[in-house]
Amino acid sequence: DDVCDYPSAHINAVNAAAGWVQDQSSRPVCAQYWEIGNEIGGPWEVGYFPTISGTFYGNYFADFVLNMKAANPNIKIGACAEPTNDLQPWGWYLGYWDHDTLLAAQAKGVVPDFFIIHSYQNGGGNGGASNNPTLLGSQVNQIAQWTSNMNTIIQSTLGAQYVGQIGYYMTEWNSSGTDTYDRPSCYVNAMFRAQYILEMAKHNWTGSNPWIYDYDGNYSVFPVWYV
Repeated sequence: DDVCDYPSAHINAVNAAAGWVQDQSSRPVCAQYWEIGNEIGGPWEVGYFPTISGTFYGNYFADFVLNMKAANPNIKIGACAEPTNDLQPWGWYLGYWDHDTLLAAQAKGVVPDFFIIHSYQNGGGNGGASNNPTLLGSQVNQIAQWTSNMNTIIQSTLGAQYVGQIGYYMTEWNSSGTDTYDRPSCYVNAMFRAQYILEMAKHNWTGSNPWIYDYDGNYSVFPVWYV
């Protein structure tokens, strides 16, 4: 009960989101893609509670979509997702997140326009990315596996006709070891970033938005960004 004063806080949030869409839609250049939530199945998120689930989230997500698309039916709205169909190994949420989210949203007549994926690849930990050969091999290949996983989840939950209708958008991703001027590490990370984007394109993902260190307040531009 202390997580969200439902329904008043939820209604206020939904109305505020619809207001943002209305404001943006009146501008010559406006936001076309919108995310609802951010990694909400993790204990670092504001409002997190131990029994959060895809069912809880999908129900709330649907309310946002219905009201925001009433303001502008042309926008695309994404739902937080996991690119696997497993129980969360650290117990951060209950159930099977994507499956439960889709069913809860569908119960209100809503299907996400795209899934929101985040991935921070381990580029070798303290040793730096250049010391981890999997960065340019098996970790790049995860894109193909995740695509297959999510296709399967959508088909088994909503039906085969929805595979391809729901896009995949990696809105946060990076590898470790990029905050350095070490030349080998910078080049390996540059190759990883290029190949990762190409893999997403090859598998028809909707988009890609790499995380940059400026977001954390480190305003140094490392060589990898020039490559």
